[in-house]
Amino acid sequence: MKGTSSNGTVVSTPVQMTVGSAELTVNKLADRKGDKPGTTIGTPVIISNTGIVPADGVQLKVLTTRGLAYADRFSNCAYSSVSPDPYGGPSEQALCTFDTVVEPGKSYRLDQPLDLEVTHQALHEFVRREALPLSGAEAPSGSGPKLSLVAAGAADTSGTKIGRQYVLADNSADMAAGGDTAEGAPGDLVHVDLSLSNEGPARMDNNYSDDQPALLFTVPTGTRAVEIPRQCSVWIADAQMGNGEQTPGAPQYVCNPLDTGFEVGDTRTFRFGLEIRDGADTTTGTAKATTAYDNTLEFDDNQANNTAPVTVEVEDADTATASASASPAGTGDNGNDVRSRTVADAAVTGSLASTGSSSALPVAGAVGAGALLIGGALVFFVRRRKA
Repeated sequence: MKGTSSNGTVVSTPVQMTVGSAELTVNKLADRKGDKPGTTIGTPVIISNTGIVPADGVQLKVLTTRGLAYADRFSNCAYSSVSPDPYGGPSEQALCTFDTVVEPGKSYRLDQPLDLEVTHQALHEFVRREALPLSGAEAPSGSGPKLSLVAAGAADTSGTKIGRQYVLADNSADMAAGGDTAEGAPGDLVHVDLSLSNEGPARMDNNYSDDQPALLFTVPTGTRAVEIPRQCSVWIADAQMGNGEQTPGAPQYVCNPLDTGFEVGDTRTFRFGLEIRDGADTTTGTAKATTAYDNTLEFDDNQANNTAPVTVEVEDADTATASASASPAGTGDNGNDVRSRTVADAAVTGSLASTGSSSALPVAGAVGAGALLIGGALVFFVRRRKA
């Protein structure tokens, strides 16, 4: 830089500039599986500086999901609840401040264990750790012992900027399906309220895969779904997924809650409008607690309540016997075919929930090889016995 002045003297001053920064990483931790509620797990933290300049102090940010709790409170850590992200991310934060100078090429560890308690609601849990340069932040003055950083040798070159660890607890969450009963005459529009709930003991928030809880609805035979909730879409059995569209007349729908986390006691309700078709009899479909891809709820130890009947009682029907819609019988926009009768069995009561399927046999198939289904009518062939 140069300067001129009519009434002064321009002097030079040397300025030393360092090009570079402190690059802080944390150690990687293997995922955990099988920790029981009530136990305590360790979360060792090693902070390394892989940059070329020292960090004049460090902030350690630790985030956990609500199924994990901090076993100890330290005076230089601030604890708070933060808003989880839409995908069920961490929500309990510990922000610890250290005035230790972290030199380049070296690592530092916590002088005391940072333990986490596995609570009675733990199931699919998550821990996130990150080290940041202090940048002039002041240390909190809370109660409890002070957590410090001590030298731990050379920098760990295998570390990561953000350390993530999944903790899959040895616990269960009882996801239950709720059915409903409606009554009407052929041509009427009736409504059924289906539900998906968590009866505990663990909170359900699957944050390590896309296999979120869902409700699979098999439309009762002889009815046509014409009003579909916004969170539900047509189920494509071959693809084992929903297509994202609320098209009327499909035989099955899957409902995916937008908020995928289920606290204990949470219930999500889905209202369907069903049109009773001409010629329909009293009929029963099913609501099934499952995953977004209809996979087994492996964490659910009580699968007896995973299915529930959805019954439409038809006034002036030919028969009072409910026919179970054990499998989708219709295609296109016609819903389940009114003439595809099935024999009612335990699928109506939900006792087959452990298998996720029904043993209901179509009447046409149960008659035997001597029957042929043509144009919706049963035609019997009788072989004359020769003398």
